[in-house]
Amino acid sequence: RQLRHATSSGEAPFFGGSTPSHADFNVYHHFNNARMVEPQCIPDSLQLFRWMEAMEALPSMADYLAERPQLVNIGTNPGLLDKAGRFLSQRDPEGRAWLVAGTFH
Repeated sequence: RQLRHATSSGEAPFFGGSTPSHADFNVYHHFNNARMVEPQCIPDSLQLFRWMEAMEALPSMADYLAERPQLVNIGTNPGLLDKAGRFLSQRDPEGRAWLVAGTFH
């Protein structure tokens, strides 16, 4: 109900008002993941779609989205693909990786 109210009023571009808050970034993550699985799950006619566009237009968010690894193999062996093409999943024997300039180290 809160999400419906916050995204339908059109009074402010973000959940907390004129600037994004932790809630915006947290919720964005989940909706963005949903769009990776089902790209049309948020129609562009909804205020929610415009909110996502506002989030993606933030310079820090745009930088993050450009650098983050791509989520691949959803439903089979999900993992991340870095800019150099290295695949990393939970089954990776190294156990962890550092992301530097879009590549795992």
